Amino acid sequence: MKPDALVQISTDHVGYANWILEEFIASPCFVSVYDDPLRTQSTFEDHITTWFEAGQRRQGFDPHFMLFKRI
Repeated sequence: MKPDALVQISTDHVGYANWILEEFIASPCFVSVYDDPLRTQSTFEDHITTWFEAGQRRQGFDPHFMLFKRI
């Protein structure tokens, strides 16, 4: 990846989200774009809630959104 490239990740699995977060934070190649790197709402204006995301939310699963920048 080129410097300043963005990696956008979303998942509704809490354990997987925490694992991803640990891996990216431990990497010297990436930095979180957010002050709080794990969010439950997308910050992208063009975010489209998918059928799957809506269904998972109805079942009580909140998505987790992460955004990292390659340094």
